[in-house]
Formats: sequence, structure tokens, C-alpha cells
Amino acid sequence: MNRPRRWLLATTAALLALLGAALVLTGLRGGEAAPAPVVPVTAEPAPPAGSATPTETRPSRTPTRTPTPEREPEAPAALAESAPTRITIPAIDVDSSAFVELGLDAAGEVAAPGRADDIGWFTGAHTPGAPGVGVVAAHVTWNGAEAPFFELGSLDRGDEVTVERADGTRATFAVTRLDTFPKDEFPTTEVYRPSDEPELVLITCGGEFDRDARYYDSNVVVWAEVVSTDAG
Repeated sequence: MNRPRRWLLATTAALLALLGAALVLTGLRGGEAAPAPVVPVTAEPAPPAGSATPTETRPSRTPTRTPTPEREPEAPAALAESAPTRITIPAIDVDSSAFVELGLDAAGEVAAPGRADDIGWFTGAHTPGAPGVGVVAAHVTWNGAEAPFFELGSLDRGDEVTVERADGTRATFAVTRLDTFPKDEFPTTEVYRPSDEPELVLITCGGEFDRDARYYDSNVVVWAEVVSTDAG
């Protein structure tokens, strides 16, 4: 082997040795890179097979029901004609069984009760609880003392009046109206009007009292409608 060839082989071997050493050093210094930390990623769930776009689920609506119209309460049953025997008006502490019959006086007007504590019912009208208007009257005062209807004018709408009757039944009424009228303007047509339902009118004296004539110049009139009837 000639000298130039030997020199070429020696040079090539030296270069290969240097390259191998460089690779070994590089491996010792760097080593294998540590894996990057894995950060969890919240991904939206994949849509179900066959669906290209996720479908939003909405709660189903309950069909709206048409409200059932409320039935109006039935009117209390009217009672047969039967004379009143007792009246109670809790709002003014009236509780009396002193009923007497009232007819017409010489002037054609309803006669006044004859005694201080009498509760009169007009026999020319219906009995309280029967279809139509029943009329009950009593004094407001007697010889300066309080009489049964002394506080009749203080009743309010809704106050109740209960009338017990000779046949064992009773009817309860609720006040709907109260007015005071001069005696020469008494509302005859409003009091003695026809009615298919049981109604009650209570009457007493009111207004100014003339001490010389011993006479009130007005009447207090209370109207009431039946709210219940029963057998007692």
C-alpha cells in the first residue's frame, strides 16, 4: 500500500472517531426531553351518531288547561209561610222572642207595637224566610229608655239577622242597605215591593225627637237578603 492511501485511511478513521465522541457527549448533556405536563381539557361531548349539530334539550311545556268556570252558589231554599218567634241581631245585642202581630191603623199605616219590648211583624206582608218581603218593626226608645231597636241605625252591610219561626225553621239574612227617611217620605214602594226571594225589612223611628209631641220625625229602614235557611 502506498503512502497517500495509508494517509487517507488514517484521516478517515480519525474523523469517524471524533464524530462518535461528539455524539456520546451530546447524549450525556441533553438526555431525552421530559414529556410536557398534560393539562386536562374539557371538551363538549360529541354529538350522537347521525347528528351533525348538538341538539339543545328543552323542557316540555305542560299544556295550558282552560279554567273551569266556578259555579255560582245556589240560593238558599225559600221556606213556607210561618210566623216568626225569635229574632237575633248579634251586632247590636238584640235577642228577643217578644213577637206580636201588627196590622194597619186607622190611617192605613202599619200600627206601632203596643209595648216597649214588643217586636212586631206585619201580617200584611210575608213571614221572614218565605218568598217575598217580611217586615219587622220595634221601638227605638220608650219613655226615654232604650227599646229593642235603639241601635238599629248603627248596623253595617253584612251584619246578620236570624229569625226563628213557629215551624222550627230559621232564616238568616245579611244587611244590604240602611237609610233614614222623613216620615212623610217613607219609601213604601221599596219596602213593600214584590220579590221572588226571601227578604227582610227592619223599621224603627229615627231622626229628631219632638219632646212636646213625643214624636220622631223620621224612620230608619234596613234591608237584608237571605243568606241561609235551615230546619233549626
